[in-house]
Amino acid sequence: MVSPDDEQAAVIAKLKADTDLVAALVAAGTGSDEIREAGYQAAEFGYPNIRVRLGLQAPRGNGECRLRQSTLSFTVEAYSVLASSEQVSQLSGLVDKALFGKRLVAPTFETLRLDSRGVLAPFRHAPRTWRGDSYFTADAWDK
Repeated sequence: MVSPDDEQAAVIAKLKADTDLVAALVAAGTGSDEIREAGYQAAEFGYPNIRVRLGLQAPRGNGECRLRQSTLSFTVEAYSVLASSEQVSQLSGLVDKALFGKRLVAPTFETLRLDSRGVLAPFRHAPRTWRGDSYFTADAWDK
């Protein structure tokens, strides 16, 4: 099965390579440095930002291939502290455009096309923080 670290790194790299998403973050005052893993903790970080949260990874197939094939799932979260949820809506749309139908190709694994499982409308995550989620899944195999 795919290493969670490899999966997370591949998704983050794919997002950082998307010029439209990075340009939107730069225009809003942050940039590709704010595309990180969901567990990122630091004393300071900027808004808006994008976080990748890994979901369930399950083996697929039967027999020997079950050890090398899996189904990946992950969520990409967009955050903003503006008064309106519009920025999160725009970022979520750019995330979906950057990943839906694309493939992840990493040194240790590859996927078939990424499938969007939907985009959740922005919601209040904290008193002054908006969040929007984009859900993805893909079939993967170890190299």
